[in-house]
Amino acid sequence: MNRRKINSKKRPGWELEIFNSLAEADEADRRYWLSKTPLERMQALERIRGMAWGYNSDAKSRPKFQRVVEAVELRRG
Repeated sequence: MNRRKINSKKRPGWELEIFNSLAEADEADRRYWLSKTPLERMQALERIRGMAWGYNSDAKSRPKFQRVVEAVELRRG
């Protein structure tokens, strides 16, 4: 296992790892996520979901359900 860590120029504070194979990278991902609590994993999932759907963590930018009221007349018999 010959990998190296580098600092990201585009993302200050991020540390990148370069792996020799996808299997090595997958194993590192697995170890990383198993080291997190279930709550931390869910919070990360929510951040990723928000990025995919185009909103951030503040409540004002989150999509809302459309409010629709429809009157329906029932027939008897």
